[in-house]
Amino acid sequence: MRFINEGEGIFLNKKNISLVLALALSISCVGTSAFADPNSDRSTYEQKLEENKNNYKSAQEQVDEIEASIQSVNSQMEDISIDIEELNAEILEAEDKIEESNKKVQATESDIKEQNEKFSERMKAMYINGMDSYVEALLNSNSISDFMSRLNNINIMINSDKEIVSSLNEKIETIEKQKKVVQDEKVKLDALQEENNKKLAQLEEKRAEHKKALAKAEANRDLFDAAVKESEAQIRETERQIREYVSNGNTSSSNRPSRGGSGDSNVIAPPNASGSSIVGYAYKFLGVPYQWGGNGPNTFDCSGLTRYVYAANGINLPRVAQDQMNAGTPVSNPQPGDLVFFGSGGYAYHVGIYVGNNSYLHAPQDNEVVKISPMSRYDYIGARRY
Repeated sequence: MRFINEGEGIFLNKKNISLVLALALSISCVGTSAFADPNSDRSTYEQKLEENKNNYKSAQEQVDEIEASIQSVNSQMEDISIDIEELNAEILEAEDKIEESNKKVQATESDIKEQNEKFSERMKAMYINGMDSYVEALLNSNSISDFMSRLNNINIMINSDKEIVSSLNEKIETIEKQKKVVQDEKVKLDALQEENNKKLAQLEEKRAEHKKALAKAEANRDLFDAAVKESEAQIRETERQIREYVSNGNTSSSNRPSRGGSGDSNVIAPPNASGSSIVGYAYKFLGVPYQWGGNGPNTFDCSGLTRYVYAANGINLPRVAQDQMNAGTPVSNPQPGDLVFFGSGGYAYHVGIYVGNNSYLHAPQDNEVVKISPMSRYDYIGARRY
């Protein structure tokens, strides 16, 4: 064994750390208690850390999957809500037509009643006079031509009454037919509206179930996150003990390689020129609460956020995620300011704004706020530029 000269450095790897510790223990004073090999503890903790990280990753994937399901349900609910709004407008229009038809029928019935009253008045007048005025008028004719003229006038009068009443009856019949068509259409609209309301209720129930599952998955993930942090703390403590024992052994650690943190940075890469204004404006809404159907600026859902931000930059987007995806130009390598979409089978149920560094800004779901997340989701289906 070669003694170590003062000031001579030692590279601390797993193999010679144990040697250094053994040397330090061998030259320690009598009565010093033995210390367990920190390198062995560290190996155990690192193994446990890796296990906890894998568990955390699986738990996070489960959370992502449930979040994607919730976003899919939200998208379906938004589509149905739009259908319901359109049907409500059609139903109101049908009700207005029915009301208009009823008024026309009432007016026509009033005209018929008035015409019948006039006819009755003429009949009553003839009865009071005690003779048939029509016959009297004919008998008082001065000549054959006068007789024919009076007969023609009487026929015109009688036919006019008949034609007026007949015309009014036909008008009522036409209006009633039109009203029947509108009423039948309204029945269909009401049935479709009822079906949509049932679908919406089912989706709301499904979303509530997903939220319960999400809460459990997030709790499970948080447990593994705590376990990861605990394992990391144990490794740091073991490293501290190694440094302490090396120092007690009067050994130099100046040449020891650094174990400085190498975690990924959360800094977002600056946006490119074309998307800088979009990303810069979107940053203003970080922390704004999510609300399904929120159009901003106090609350947002995913497509409401992207639509609001793009509108402020002079670009008008459709309301829902799928329509926004259809409206853009596909890009394989998204740049800051592009929209990124998530879904399945080519159907987009979530959208966000790419901000660089493999991250995107979005309004995730209920009980969350506008935030920046990594592009690590399994359901990414493409990016669009406008």
